[in-house]
Amino acid sequence: LSRAITRARERLGDHEYHEVLAFLQGVLARDEDAFLERPGDDRQLGIKATARQLIGELPPEGYEVYELLHGATARRQLEAAIQAGDREALARIVRQYFHTTAGYEAALVLAEMEADQGHRLAAAELYRELIESPRAAARLEPQLSVAAAINLLKAGQPEDAAAIIRKVVEAKPAAAITIAGKSTTLPAASA
Repeated sequence: LSRAITRARERLGDHEYHEVLAFLQGVLARDEDAFLERPGDDRQLGIKATARQLIGELPPEGYEVYELLHGATARRQLEAAIQAGDREALARIVRQYFHTTAGYEAALVLAEMEADQGHRLAAAELYRELIESPRAAARLEPQLSVAAAINLLKAGQPEDAAAIIRKVVEAKPAAAITIAGKSTTLPAASA
């Protein structure tokens, strides 16, 4: 698989999307994972994490192909999972289809479920994953950062919460947010 991932990376660079994205999606659908050895790097990265990273780094035309190939499947699974209130199905969508629009929505719903169940760090981590994905962040920020910060505060991590708020204020100083149905600006933006 290591060689196949290397070849997939090369083919993505040549804009050969269809077959490569089908292969990468197959990697994400596997039950098991393995680690890649990277020459000159002591860190090991899972093959699934690498596949997800490659999909997340696609240029706009590659992302459009990915959404066309897998977005409808992810959407159907998301709708079924929400209707059934199935947390495990949501988690599977996040694992397999994170970089589709429905995958981002599944991560958001799952984060809200985790927060509702008192799993504040799990919720914050899901929000962070969305924040770190440029496509998700473009649609959902600054609300993601606020939600992550709230969950980190409730988990007893005020420094991490403050760091997230500082970062979003630096990136979007005039951003408006909605809290309890009321629109306001970020704290530093009104100072």
